[in-house]
Amino acid sequence: MKQYYAFTQTEENFNEQKDLYIVNCGYNSLTTVNIHYKRLRSDFYLLLMTQGTGTHILNGNRYNLKEGDMFLYFPNEPQEYLYKGKNNSTWYWVHFSGTKAIELMQNLHLKSGPLYPNNTDKILKIYDKMLNEYKARDAFYEESATNYLRELLIATIRAQNQFSLKKEFINVIEAMTSKPTISNEECAKICRCSPVHFVRLFKKAYGITPHKYKQQIIVDRTKDLLITTNKTVSSISEILGFEANPFYLNKLFKTIVGMTPIEYRKQNRTLE
Repeated sequence: MKQYYAFTQTEENFNEQKDLYIVNCGYNSLTTVNIHYKRLRSDFYLLLMTQGTGTHILNGNRYNLKEGDMFLYFPNEPQEYLYKGKNNSTWYWVHFSGTKAIELMQNLHLKSGPLYPNNTDKILKIYDKMLNEYKARDAFYEESATNYLRELLIATIRAQNQFSLKKEFINVIEAMTSKPTISNEECAKICRCSPVHFVRLFKKAYGITPHKYKQQIIVDRTKDLLITTNKTVSSISEILGFEANPFYLNKLFKTIVGMTPIEYRKQNRTLE
């Protein structure tokens, strides 16, 4: 795993006297190892996916991020995220705080959860400039890095506010993640459009149909439950909303993964 941290964990600085300051920043690039973090921090955490995929969990909802997506945690929100080495995931991140940080975020109307900017080229360049300040550590590097942080937050909200089809589907993605069996008709109501128009717009935004997207959510959640719990396939099927058709999950899983859920569990089991 390739990574860069501006500070070690013991060096992280929480200076409550500054309006805004960086607690830590860096990037992670997975090559082989998997990570699964659960933690609670008293600062903000903003990340940008630049390659691969990752899953973030907030308030019981799972969000599958891919290249170009961002995620924001507010102070004291339980942070949980999972990344698999085989996906070659890379993300840039910054932890920040300050006496006026909350006020700044409210003024920018930035809320916790997934962010789907229209274009992240500028955002990535700002991340690079911010990290380079810590790598060089020239005079006043912390002040300069904080200025880049302000620029980063403004660029994030500007990119978020630009017209983007993804932005229209934030609530839909949340609904699909919490209820993979949700119908296209229900999703269309969330977007206030017809089911046919919804499918057309969704495919344009994500490159696949809503049906295929929901299938991948189902498979990903099934994999996670198979590996991290002792629940039976029937129980998992009920959890995912298929109590009326318990055989559907087996068929779908084998079609996409190439093996049954039981076979997958045997090959990837991590519990004792």
